[in-house]
Amino acid sequence: MSKILYVASFFILVFIAGCPDSNSNSSIEKSNIRYEKPETSKEVIEGYAVEYELWYNGKEWDFYRKEVSGDNAETKLKTISRVLTNDSNDVFVSMEETWEKMSFGESFKHYAKWIRSNKGQILDKHIRIVNGNDVLFIKSNLKVEPEPLTSVMYVLTTKSGGVSVTAATSEHLFERHEKGMFDLLNGLVDPNTNAHSKE
Repeated sequence: MSKILYVASFFILVFIAGCPDSNSNSSIEKSNIRYEKPETSKEVIEGYAVEYELWYNGKEWDFYRKEVSGDNAETKLKTISRVLTNDSNDVFVSMEETWEKMSFGESFKHYAKWIRSNKGQILDKHIRIVNGNDVLFIKSNLKVEPEPLTSVMYVLTTKSGGVSVTAATSEHLFERHEKGMFDLLNGLVDPNTNAHSKE
């Protein structure tokens, strides 16, 4: 699954590039469907520099890389990342934090540009409500070797910065892992605004 980690490394660059000052989200539709943290998500990852929580089922997910990696917070933090994998080791989830606040519209613009440059395809995009907070959702296919990947991403902005959570697996395995990937993504919480925090 090194190809997934290869793609995850690019998510860091895309996330940094997609953090301008504009507040325009006008080109992205908003869904009225509400998504909630699953009751089975009892373990929590807390943000390192950005205040967020990612709740997950510890029986299904474990750390591939638990230690925080990235630029030193004392020298203008750009991004930090951690990686989870599922029990079959064929889905990887990367969490990227940045102090830079972003608009959903500009974040999507930069992400889409990178996808097109790598012969990928955006399959879906919208703003959805997750645990009471607006998040940007992006689903895409990525044409990488030796086989294409399908990824799903949430982007959340909090008062302390932004976080993206991206789950990726081989394209032919997506249907098998789709529920588990979304169960994990739906554990994304802003602890300053949400009652699910510290349950």
